[in-house]
Amino acid sequence: IDQNNIRDCSYKKLDVTMKLFGLVQTVQEITRSSYLGHVSTNTTIDVIMTNCYSKFLSCSVLDNRIGDHQAIKCVLDYNVVKTEKFRKLLIRDHSVNSINDFNLFLKDGTNYNPILQCQDVNMAAEGLNHHVNQYYEVFCPIKTIKIHNNYLYKPSKEFLKARRTRDNMWRKYKKHYRAPYSALIPLL
Repeated sequence: IDQNNIRDCSYKKLDVTMKLFGLVQTVQEITRSSYLGHVSTNTTIDVIMTNCYSKFLSCSVLDNRIGDHQAIKCVLDYNVVKTEKFRKLLIRDHSVNSINDFNLFLKDGTNYNPILQCQDVNMAAEGLNHHVNQYYEVFCPIKTIKIHNNYLYKPSKEFLKARRTRDNMWRKYKKHYRAPYSALIPLL
């Protein structure tokens, strides 16, 4: 299709089709020159169509030839969004397996006799607290994950369940073992 000949039926069909889809032909110069004997023809048969013409800064035909066609250079105004750098986040491994292993260890794999035989309640509580914290660090270690800077933290269901269980256990502990001293003395 020779776009320089706007009265040509083929060009009119192309023009209607481009308008139908909201396209614009950006090449407006001659892209092919051919010589056959004493007859030379200059046509614009190489096309670049777009539906976002505002992004084109320039479109020009170069003197460089590729076969019997001239090269086309288009300059576009596109801002390439670079991926953001990951940042590191430290989280505790509260996977179901880790919590189950920790519970199983506290239930069956721990010898509580030294704590149970302790005569001082405060020392026994400190010993139990130290024991639980020590193995909590072993079974639920801190791990590093990489996240995007615009990451919205959405914890998993198993993590939320483990956190609710921990919070409930802490509330029970505070209620029963952190009572004021006067509450521990029986009233006469």
